[in-house]
Amino acid sequence: MKKDLLTLFICLFTFCSCDHTYEYTYEVTNESDSEVKIDLKASRFDSSYLVGTNDTKILFVKEHGVEAQNGPYFKDVSYDLDEFIVTKSNTLVSKKDYLDNSSWNYNDGWYRATITNEEFE
Repeated sequence: MKKDLLTLFICLFTFCSCDHTYEYTYEVTNESDSEVKIDLKASRFDSSYLVGTNDTKILFVKEHGVEAQNGPYFKDVSYDLDEFIVTKSNTLVSKKDYLDNSSWNYNDGWYRATITNEEFE
């Protein structure tokens, strides 16, 4: 009987203490009238991306480590992004602040942003 209770306790403890990790994806869609360049700095890398007109590109996927179950959970984009600069036609720099959460749509671990002509005016 004691052995059965101990086995049950170990099983319940193991089941209830599962660690959860979730992936967070950053994606942009370029709806402007020309190709754009994105210069991105994150905590562990710096990269540049070219995104063509009417193209969608996944910039990076990041794991946030061990989190509680029922995630993924929204986190401020500044948690993942240190710098995010969008340039069009090699000279026009976007006036949109991509380090602000309002520049991104978040849904179930996906951060999506849309680049438009209006942000370069």
